[in-house]
Amino acid sequence: MESEIRKSVLFVDDEKNVVNALKRMLYPYRKEWNILYADSGQQALEIIKENKVDVIISDIRMPHMGGVQLLDIVKREYPEIIRITLSGYAEDGTALQTARIAHQAIAKPAEADEIISTLKRAFRLRECLNNPEVQKLFNNLEQVPSLPEIYLELEKEILSNNSSLKKISEIISKDPLITAKILQLTNSAFFGFPLRVNNIEQAVNFFGINLIKSLILTIKLFKLIDKDGPKAKFYQSIWQHSNQVALMSKKIAQIKLFTNELQDDMFLAGLFHDIGTSVQNDKKKQKKAPAQQKRIAEHKFVLGKKKIKRSRYENNTF
Repeated sequence: MESEIRKSVLFVDDEKNVVNALKRMLYPYRKEWNILYADSGQQALEIIKENKVDVIISDIRMPHMGGVQLLDIVKREYPEIIRITLSGYAEDGTALQTARIAHQAIAKPAEADEIISTLKRAFRLRECLNNPEVQKLFNNLEQVPSLPEIYLELEKEILSNNSSLKKISEIISKDPLITAKILQLTNSAFFGFPLRVNNIEQAVNFFGINLIKSLILTIKLFKLIDKDGPKAKFYQSIWQHSNQVALMSKKIAQIKLFTNELQDDMFLAGLFHDIGTSVQNDKKKQKKAPAQQKRIAEHKFVLGKKKIKRSRYENNTF
């Protein structure tokens, strides 16, 4: 009974020395958390089938079933589980594929403090998103919606012979979900960037034209909203409102003579405050029963709220 109440994490790695190091590292938390280990993707799936798992942390390079394949299966069959990779620096191609299926990445070799703090944040997030429907909604998100005019403007600039990183940054900053995704990737270990970034122009400069092109055009992390569809007007309203709040928030920060970093944080807080509503609307396929609508409504603000509370990007789960 105790193990069912405790938060549970599953580590997957085929290297025994890594597993042994994790066991030593997490020994003080053995009573607080239910810590499980697997040395292969197949064994991990068997453990998940028999146990409640809140978070899975998997190596990428493993024989037979690699981490990307494993997490893809987990994403489809157990979307409520938070997915994190623990791996050495990957090539851009692998990192791009991993970014589609994992919420966060931890680079090897990882310090104990980083792994423990990442787990604590993931568990706290699960507590905030304590509605199973909402957990599945956000954990199963692969592509984020984008308005056609923004996406097409961005695509045109990326493919231009005279494309400008500054111009690309300005276009991205109009779209809360694209901005959130780019900053999430920048502030994780997917691509091995050394700094924490809360400014979209800085993030785009880190990525460069080629990686931005891959993210937008190749692996398609973003999808176009039908401009004539029923949701287009809703998104236009949300996007316009979010940008107005972001600009006003930054203006207040400037008037108060806050630091540039805090000004950027307040801009992002305003831009992201309705992000949960946007994702919920994108995934809505049919009219919910009133009771179900109420349950989801009580939680739809959480993602934006978490972004505000963790405005320095200490929490990169989403």
